[in-house]
Amino acid sequence: MDLVKVLCWNCRGSSGPKTIGRIRTLMHNHNPDIICLVETRADEHRAMVFCKKFSKSWRWAAIPARGMSGGIITLWKQRVGQVTPIATSHYALHLILSFEKPEEWIVTVIYSSDHISLQKTLWHDLFVLATLNLPWILMGDFNTILNPDEHRGGSYNYYSTKSRVFNDFISQNQLCDLGFYDTPFTWYNNQRGLARRWAS
Repeated sequence: MDLVKVLCWNCRGSSGPKTIGRIRTLMHNHNPDIICLVETRADEHRAMVFCKKFSKSWRWAAIPARGMSGGIITLWKQRVGQVTPIATSHYALHLILSFEKPEEWIVTVIYSSDHISLQKTLWHDLFVLATLNLPWILMGDFNTILNPDEHRGGSYNYYSTKSRVFNDFISQNQLCDLGFYDTPFTWYNNQRGLARRWAS
């Protein structure tokens, strides 16, 4: 299997015409094999309507939003190989990508809660996937930061505990930051959140 291109975007709502246009532009410019959208704010019906706007060569899986909160949609080209959703929660969608054996890897798409108690639960739940001993990529909006350099405005104290817990999760699972393209922040109006990609 050739290199697989994966694109992840916090779209902050998937139903608007501007969002659809932006995604089509991203598809045209970058030709991704897998597209992961977080904070879609789409219930089950809206997610289905959204995904049907793309050609039949795309397959998809989704986690519906709760009201105007959260939501994840992942689309993939049929030619990528077999993609199997293996687990979901309100905050994470897990898929196994199978190419020619034994080439399998796990993709986890995350839109984390902003509340530390729910983040701790998510990080704990993710430990199970680490035991599968497969290559693993995590991406999305983790709603936390690793260090003060990733913080803008206000007090860092708000983030310090969440940052420590997130750092522990990264370290214990031996994840490495793959970096990102474009601006580091997913917000421009003082909302929290930093998009990342991690892999083990």
